[in-house]
Amino acid sequence: MNHVKRTALLIITALASISYGFSGGDGSPENPYQIAEPNQLIYMSQNPGYWDKHIILTADINMAEISGVQFNAIGSETYPFSGVFEGDYHHIHNFNYENYTGIETFGLFGWIEGANAEVRNLSLIDANINVPNSGSWQGGIGILIGRLEQGEISQCHV
Repeated sequence: MNHVKRTALLIITALASISYGFSGGDGSPENPYQIAEPNQLIYMSQNPGYWDKHIILTADINMAEISGVQFNAIGSETYPFSGVFEGDYHHIHNFNYENYTGIETFGLFGWIEGANAEVRNLSLIDANINVPNSGSWQGGIGILIGRLEQGEISQCHV
């Protein structure tokens, strides 16, 4: 009977982490949301409700198989990234970003703003950004960050 209960608990735990799109964590400083694979990074990029939380990479991530339009820049003027993104000295490889939606800032992080906002200990390797020329565009473009209004960036490399 204990074996059945443990198996059921493991299945429920696995389903809970899948339903939230992260490998674990609750977004607090003590237990940050964990990102271990490309789809979890995409999930975070598409859900502004997580942009004020604590996030940690738990593995290197290879984005080579991800289409450039699947990823949304993390943070916008309306919903800036104001949390803490801990790269934990991991690398994001082959990050490619294309924008055709009229968003004004481009990068892994589009807009960062917040007294406690921080991105640290992260490397991007072989990253590319493709933003079509719109003539009067006045936003920000960067591989790591399109626009930093307020926050701290430390030990990050491109």
